[in-house]
Order: sequence, then structure tokens, then C-alpha cells
Amino acid sequence: MKKLAILFALIFVSVTLLAAFDDGQPSRRPPRSMAREILNLTPEQEAKFEEFRKVHQEEREAFQDQMRKMRLELRDLIKDPKADRNRIDGLIDEMSRLRADHLKARIHHRDEIRKVLTPEQLEKLEKFKSRIQDRMERQRFFRRGRRNWAFRDRMHRW
Repeated sequence: MKKLAILFALIFVSVTLLAAFDDGQPSRRPPRSMAREILNLTPEQEAKFEEFRKVHQEEREAFQDQMRKMRLELRDLIKDPKADRNRIDGLIDEMSRLRADHLKARIHHRDEIRKVLTPEQLEKLEKFKSRIQDRMERQRFFRRGRRNWAFRDRMHRW
């Protein structure tokens, strides 16, 4: 009996964890393989992109670690009634500079990727991105429209 209870508990926990990690929404980013198929990347281009991806991932992780530390420090300073106002302002300025540097690096990374692609591949990429953006805008419109109609229906009931 005890083994059966433990088994049910394990099943319940595993189902709960799976549900927590799967929000039911498809990923907004297309899989890398789809982009490779659409662009017909050469093996050299794929190797170059993998190298870019690794470098960018390392930079992103370092940025996130730094920002996390600064947010924690800022939160502690804000909670402290005796905190130095200049230190808070300096930390906020430092966080802004870090965000700006990170955005500049992302733009630079994008430009480096574009240099590897041929003009035909760039054209395919732009068409693919515009299709994805159109689809996202339509989804946003329909979600917003449903929400507005539901709100109006509730208002008419009163």
C-alpha cells in the first residue's frame, strides 16, 4: 500500500512538473534547422554561425550574471533607509551602460552574421522574417480582438 502511494505521488509530481515547463504555446523562434533549410547554408556558413552562436551565448550569460548581481545590490540598497543616494544613482547608471553595451554587441553580432550570408540568402531571410512578423501581428490582433469582444459582452450584460 505504501509503495502504491509513493508511486502515485511520483506520478503526480512528474505530471505537475511537465505541465509547469510546458505552457502549451509554441516557441516564437523557429528552430535553427528551419532557418538552415530556408537559407540553404553551406557547411562553412553553418560552422561560422555555430562559432557566432557560442560567442554570443557566452556574452549573453556574462551580461545576465552581471545584471543579476547589480539588481540584487540595487534591491538591497533600496531597502536600506540609510543607503547612500549617490551609490544608488551610480549603480543605476552602471546598469544603463551595461544594457547599452549589450545592445550594441547584439547589433554588431547581427551585422557579422549578415556579412556571412549571400545577397540571395539575405533576401530569403528578410522574406522569412516578414512572414513571421505578419503572423505574430495577426495573432496579437486576434487575441486582442477576442479580449475586447469578451469585455464588451460583459459590459452589455450589466
